[in-house]
Amino acid sequence: MAELFVTEISGPAGPSTEFVSGINTNGAKSRIKAFSYTFAGASIGDTLVLALLPPNARLLRGVLNGAALGGSTTLAVGTGTGLTQPGGAAIAASNANLKAAAATSSVFTTPFAATLALGAGATTTGRQQTKVYATLAGGAATGLVAGWVEYAQN
Repeated sequence: MAELFVTEISGPAGPSTEFVSGINTNGAKSRIKAFSYTFAGASIGDTLVLALLPPNARLLRGVLNGAALGGSTTLAVGTGTGLTQPGGAAIAASNANLKAAAATSSVFTTPFAATLALGAGATTTGRQQTKVYATLAGGAATGLVAGWVEYAQN
C-alpha cells in the first residue's frame, strides 16, 4: 500500500493552490484546493492524498473526475482524522467516510461530502491538518483523475 500525492493546480494569480471563492454567512472565506494525478499501475490499497485541510476547517464539498482507470477499479474517499457534524455528532475517520467506493472503470464524476452523513458541513478536529484521500480497490489503476475540495475557514 503506497501513499501517493496529487499535483496541486495553481490559481490564476500564481503558485497558490487555494482559490478564494467568496464569503459565507459567518464571515469565513470559502477556499478550493484543486488537484490532478495520473495513476501509472497503482495497486489495490494505494491511497491518493487529495488535499490537506487546516485545523477547524468546515468541509463544504468535493468532486473527483477521471478517465477509465481499469476494468474493476473503484475509489472511495475518506479522511485521516474524524470530523464533527454541524449538530455535534462525530464522523469517525475512515477511508470511505466521505464517499463509499464507486466504480471508475469508465469515465466518471463522483461528488463527495455530498450529504451531512457523508461530511458536508463537518469540521475538522484536532490541531493537525486533516488528509482527504482516495483509496483504490478492485484492481490496478492507470489514468488521470482531477478534482477539487472546497472548505471554509475564518
